[in-house]
Amino acid sequence: ESHMLKNKNTKRSRTIIPIFMKTTRCLMLSGTPALSRPMELWPQLSVLGNDRGWWNDESDFVRKYVNREEEDGGGGSALAELHTLLTSTVTIIRMKVDMLKNLPKKERHNARIRVTDEGLKDEFDRSMAILREGKGALGKLAREHQKEEDERKKEADAAADASSNGNTLAAGESTSVSLPIVDIESVRYDAECRRATTIRGIQHRLMTELRNVPNLSLQPQLFQQLFNQRLQQEVTRIDQEHQQFLSTVKAGSVYNNCRVVDKAAEEEQRKTILNHLYSLTGKAKV
Repeated sequence: ESHMLKNKNTKRSRTIIPIFMKTTRCLMLSGTPALSRPMELWPQLSVLGNDRGWWNDESDFVRKYVNREEEDGGGGSALAELHTLLTSTVTIIRMKVDMLKNLPKKERHNARIRVTDEGLKDEFDRSMAILREGKGALGKLAREHQKEEDERKKEADAAADASSNGNTLAAGESTSVSLPIVDIESVRYDAECRRATTIRGIQHRLMTELRNVPNLSLQPQLFQQLFNQRLQQEVTRIDQEHQQFLSTVKAGSVYNNCRVVDKAAEEEQRKTILNHLYSLTGKAKV
């Protein structure tokens, strides 16, 4: 399973790759050489093309096939070019249908699980929403799944309305209004701007107040000392209020009639969301 070397920085890769580099011959086997991104191919390619000059420039590989693939939104010319180069240099593809002709066709069955725990159900919904925002194949599948679920729900609601002559609200239909979203970093930035603006206003007010004190302007050192002391007191108060506000800003909270989301955390979670969904499914089965 050579795809287990997908990350060149892991202990496994740092240990094994130097050994591969010194071998006379190296044959790597994998059903899925790259699980999700072209970059996962590089450790394997750096070994297979090391002596032939095919794959020896990591920065060039990243520029051509990783960055371009991201710019193309997960597909396009970059992947087509990479596939052509792989099959013409180091890749031999053997299809199961060609090698195991007597193997029965794969059968797939959908096992539907009714989630009764409300907390677990909310976690499923949140995880699926994150998955649907992805740009890759899983995101596309999740969006298609949601579309099918919406259509199925409409049919069920229509049937329920017809049976009750439209006098009752369809089961599962929500009357709440979805709030627009705002990134948590934008909220923090706004708070920091308000803090800076407030401090500038306090500085201007203190300067005006002290200038109106009789004879104080004739004593510059005392003027500056009083100004610094009072400003420090005000800044300490403002900072306490600022930190208290930031402690309340979390993903899921409401700010200016908007739902706060942590896009950076969601993007990081999206990378492992499938494993998380598997875990949730296991909990739902118990």
